[in-house]
Amino acid sequence: MATLHELLAPSVVNRVISQLKTPQSRLQRWFGFQIGGPNVNPIGGRYTSYDIFDRTRTIAKMRAPGTGPASTSAQVVGRVPIVIARAHEKMNLDYERLNFLRMLGMNAGNQDDMGKVYLRKQEEHLAQRFTNFAEYLTSRMLRGSFQVVETGDDWVVVDTGGTFTIDYQVPAGNKSQLDMLGAGSIIGTSWDNAAAPIFQNLMDINGAFEQQHGRPLAHVWCSGKMWRYVITNTQIQAIGGTANTGFAQFDRVPEAGPDGININEFVGVLRAVPWLQWHIYDAGLDVNGTFAKFFPDDVACFLPEPGSDWTEMLLGSEPIVDDFGMQPVQRTGFYAWTRQTIEPSGVQLSAIHNALPALYVPKCVAYATSKF
Repeated sequence: MATLHELLAPSVVNRVISQLKTPQSRLQRWFGFQIGGPNVNPIGGRYTSYDIFDRTRTIAKMRAPGTGPASTSAQVVGRVPIVIARAHEKMNLDYERLNFLRMLGMNAGNQDDMGKVYLRKQEEHLAQRFTNFAEYLTSRMLRGSFQVVETGDDWVVVDTGGTFTIDYQVPAGNKSQLDMLGAGSIIGTSWDNAAAPIFQNLMDINGAFEQQHGRPLAHVWCSGKMWRYVITNTQIQAIGGTANTGFAQFDRVPEAGPDGININEFVGVLRAVPWLQWHIYDAGLDVNGTFAKFFPDDVACFLPEPGSDWTEMLLGSEPIVDDFGMQPVQRTGFYAWTRQTIEPSGVQLSAIHNALPALYVPKCVAYATSKF
């Protein structure tokens, strides 16, 4: 039997909280891939392609005086087909459940009229899942691939064990220990060894970028643990000056997320390599039920300055009917809507996102296993 205190105790609720801070869209925003960002390309439809017509480093032939021109071949042309990834989810909420709810974060006397506050929270939850979807695609573009498990009509993104693989064609030499030019691994000594020639490795990667595509190395993304290996490295300290710290800059990024909490990213610059910016980022997402860092502790990802010349977010589209009796409208990229349902009466929250990061120049990514 319930006690008097249990029966008559007042309902006191002073706020609604989340035990997780809002996952960020930091990678999307860094590339300009976010909704409304500067590096998105709304292509329409779901199928597209791009042509390849490379500039050349070859040299024109000399000819003796009084002779005609030498013959040269036309530049070859390539084409790459693309199918845009599609995420689509709905959430059904019956009015029977929404009726006479108290307002989230407030005492029982504060009624949530037809669950409007609760519905808004669920809309935010649904939108965050789609933001996470695009963030996952962006992070796995940097790894060179991801996989998909087919479960009926559901396609679930995973890192291993998938039904099929989405491959960005990053060369094998631009992964692992970076045999980028076919002359042997650039990273031959694990970076957790203080004697590793990290300065030499960085210069070699920059040189390989110049040979592969001509864009200079400008950024490195890694975990906090990898950054610690770098700033305590003997060669980095010696070149930067042993009387100084190994870094010239090491600051938290002064930017708040959608929930008002600062994002957990640091930016560092080494004294020995002042032209290279390091992004120290330990964030990640739950992938198939397990938290997975975007940049594991044994990895460093090397990139040129982001730009649409080598990567951009492609936005597909499809016709959407918001409710019964309405005409279909072509919706591009992310779109969310609600409609009333009957038998039982309720509301359906729906969202769709047709998007895929395109990696036009796969050799711009060097995803290295720098600790082994």
